[in-house]
Parts: sequence; structure tokens; C-alpha cells
Amino acid sequence: MEVQERGPPITFETPRNKSSMASPIDNSSAKLEIAYPCRWPYTVIGRDETLVRAAIAEIVITLEHTVDLSRTSRTGKYCSLLLVATVDNETQRNTIFATLRGHRDITMVM
Repeated sequence: MEVQERGPPITFETPRNKSSMASPIDNSSAKLEIAYPCRWPYTVIGRDETLVRAAIAEIVITLEHTVDLSRTSRTGKYCSLLLVATVDNETQRNTIFATLRGHRDITMVM
């Protein structure tokens, strides 16, 4: 059996202090610019697919939108639906989110 020679050990340079570390998240006060109108995705989770679909339809009735089953939990207790709606502005986008989140048949919105 032939032994292969290893190269020099790999070393990683670490910054001397935290202030010189690069952050993957920009914590500045700059606001994300979104060009409206746009198609905005919402992941909507609930226990009963039929009730969740009805809740979504009730909330976005006048908007152009699509709803697709995204996933069902292994035990079948929860379902996840992907709602993609055309929103005209940030206020409308946030209102849809809050209204979905507050609906009794919806467990979670992302």
C-alpha cells in the first residue's frame, strides 16, 4: 500500500475583532425596493385544505391570484398552500398578510 503525502494544513484567518467581520445580513436602515404591482408569494398553513382554500378565496377575492398545494405534513395534520397574488402596493401586501394570519382557519402565514 502506497502512502500519499498530504499537503500543508489548511488554515483560516479570522478577524481580530467583530467589527471587521462581514455580515451576510445588511442591518442598515435601507429599505428593500419593490416594484409594484408585483406577484407576491404567501405560504399559508392550516389543518384543513378545503377551509384554508376558502379562507384565501374570501380574502383575495378581487385580486389576480393562484393557489397550489405545496405540501402536506407526514401525518396529514397540516397542509401548506402557496398563494401568489398580484399586489399593488406595500400596504395591500401587508394587509393581505395580516388578514390571512388573523383568519380562524389559518394556522400560520409566511
